[in-house]
Amino acid sequence: MILKSLSLLNFRNYLHLNLELPEGGALFYGVNGSGKTNLLESISYVLLGKSPRGAGVKDLVSVGERESFVKAVLTSGEQTRVQSIGFSRDKQLVITRDGETSTSLRALYGENRFVWFGPDDIQLITGSPEEKRRFIDITLSQVSPEYLAELMRYKKLIRERNALITGRFDSVLCDIYDHDLAQSMAAITAQRAHFFAEISSSVTSVYNQISGAESDVVVEFAPSLQLELPDEFELALKERRNRDREQGFTSIGPHRDSFRCKKDGRQIVGYGSQGQCRSSALALKIASTEYLTRDNHELILAVDDAFSDLDRTRREIFFDMIRTKGQLFVAVHSREELSYYDLPALSITQGKVVPYELG
Repeated sequence: MILKSLSLLNFRNYLHLNLELPEGGALFYGVNGSGKTNLLESISYVLLGKSPRGAGVKDLVSVGERESFVKAVLTSGEQTRVQSIGFSRDKQLVITRDGETSTSLRALYGENRFVWFGPDDIQLITGSPEEKRRFIDITLSQVSPEYLAELMRYKKLIRERNALITGRFDSVLCDIYDHDLAQSMAAITAQRAHFFAEISSSVTSVYNQISGAESDVVVEFAPSLQLELPDEFELALKERRNRDREQGFTSIGPHRDSFRCKKDGRQIVGYGSQGQCRSSALALKIASTEYLTRDNHELILAVDDAFSDLDRTRREIFFDMIRTKGQLFVAVHSREELSYYDLPALSITQGKVVPYELG
C-alpha cells in the first residue's frame, strides 16, 4: 500500500499537521532542524511502531505535551486502509486499523512494507550483532507475522529460562524450557538462513552497480549454532546448561546470531574503506527492498541523509536503483539536491509543510 495522507498531533516539532502526499513520493526540503527527519520518522512509527533512530516515546512526544498521535491513510488500487498509533509519555499505546484497536505492535505487521535509509546504516557492517539482528528481524517480520510471533515467543522463553537458571533451579522444568526453546530456535534459524540465501546474489549485484567495479562482495549468515533440527538445538542447550548456570544467562541461540559482509574473501569491517562499508550497507538495504516486494506488495521508502558522503554520480545511481521500488520520500538539505531527483518537493519550516516553489 502507498501513503495517501499523514496526520500528526504533538509528534516531535509537529504540534498539528495534516498532509496529503503524492502517489510517487516527495522530497522534503528544509534547513537543519526544520523537521525533515521528524516527518520521515513519523512515517516509520505509524507503519512499524518503531523509530529508526532508536528514540523512545518520551522523545517523540512534543515538548510540554503528554500524548502523541500519528494517523496514516493508505491505498492500494480500490482498497483504502486507515491506521493510527497513539502513545503517551507513560508508554501507553493504542493502535487502530480500520476501526479495530490493539495495544500490541504486532497489529502493524503483515501488510505494511517500509524501508528506512539513514546515516546509521553503516552500522549494519561496522556495528554490533544486535544492530544486525534488528535489521533481520524488522525485515522478516514485515513479510511474516508468524516469524514475529515466533520471535516474541522465543524472547519470552529465554527470559524465563534465564530466570530459572539464576534462581531456584529445577532440572525437570529446565528440560521443558529447553525442549520448547529448541523448537523455536530451529524455526527462527531456518527463516533467517533462507532470507540470506535469497538476498545474497542481489547484494553482490547492487554493490557492483554502486561501486562501478566488479567485486566479489558477499553477505553470509553467521548463526550462533550451525544446526538445523530441533533435537540438535535441544542437545546443545543441555550440554551448555551447567555453563549457562555459572554465567547466569543462555549463551547460545538466535539471540546471538549475526551476519558478515565479505569482499574478496575478507570481512569488509576492519579491512575495507569507509566508502566500501557504506556501499555494502546500501547494497544490503536495497537487497532488502527486493525481498520485501517479491510478493508484489507496494513499498514505502524513506531516505534521510543516507548517502551524503557519495558523489553526485553515485547518488544518481542509488536513486535510479530505488526509484522504481515504491513510494519514495527523501530529505534534502540544499537547493542543488532538488535537481538530483525527479520528485515533487515540499518545503518544511519549523513544523510547517507547503509545496516548494522555485524562486
